Amino acid sequence: MNSRKKTRKKTFISLYIFSLLLLILSACTPAQRPEQQGTQGGMMEQQARQMTKKLAMEAEIQKSFAEGRTRVMREDANLRRQFLGNMLQEQKWLLEEPDLRNRLIESQLKARSEALRQKEVRNHLLLQGLEERALTARVYPDKVMEQALSQQEKMLKEPYAQKLLDHTLNVQDAILQSRRHKARLMDDTLHTFSGIVHDAGRKAQMADLMLVMMQDPKMKAALEQMIQMAVKKQMKALKQEMQPTHGTRQSPAHSEKQSPSEADQQGAERHSLPAPKPAEPSQTGTMPQTMPQPNKGTGDGSSS
Repeated sequence: MNSRKKTRKKTFISLYIFSLLLLILSACTPAQRPEQQGTQGGMMEQQARQMTKKLAMEAEIQKSFAEGRTRVMREDANLRRQFLGNMLQEQKWLLEEPDLRNRLIESQLKARSEALRQKEVRNHLLLQGLEERALTARVYPDKVMEQALSQQEKMLKEPYAQKLLDHTLNVQDAILQSRRHKARLMDDTLHTFSGIVHDAGRKAQMADLMLVMMQDPKMKAALEQMIQMAVKKQMKALKQEMQPTHGTRQSPAHSEKQSPSEADQQGAERHSLPAPKPAEPSQTGTMPQTMPQPNKGTGDGSSS
């Protein structure tokens, strides 16, 4: 059954082509007078155009042409190279026309958008895109970086530059919230500052920028507060060093110079000592000279 359909299709195509050739040949035969030849030639040409148009609109014929083209390109390397070269030249001409180029880009974007809606095709396209980007980055790293920088500079000039800046800040916030990425960011920052310090020109520029920043009132206040805290800490350390430690000998000057409270304390200790006992009388019966003598002539009624 399939062989019969193929035979009919080939016969139909052959008849179309044969009829077209007959029309062309009959239009070119010089057997008639010039007037008749011109009239019939125009009619033949019109019929040939109509048949060609009908031939071009026939789905089976176009399918046969497509299959034949693919088969020829697969079997004939020289013809395949010629066909592909023609395709590249056509695309080049297409890109040189602004209107056609825009239409081509729109059609490609639409086709890609439709393809991305299908899960299998979407996964394949995304994976292919990642592989192509990775391969391009390995083969042409400088061009990739140059293109990325050019795109960023262009985006910063466009109306959506604020969105790009917001996205950059969001990425930085996400990095700071991650412990691992935060440590890596700080390491990169320190590495950058280390490079600036060891570069004479950039170090001078960095110093100029820091001097300008120090003129800011908020920066001044912060620096003054830091300096005051450092001075207070140093003074406290000096006072602790100057104070004598427990168990150390005092200097003579310190022992001679006593505070009033210390003198009062020593006087109180002196008065609290017990009084000396009176001396006992000697064997001769005489009173000790230390004892007080009674006053004579007192009227207390005692006899001498």
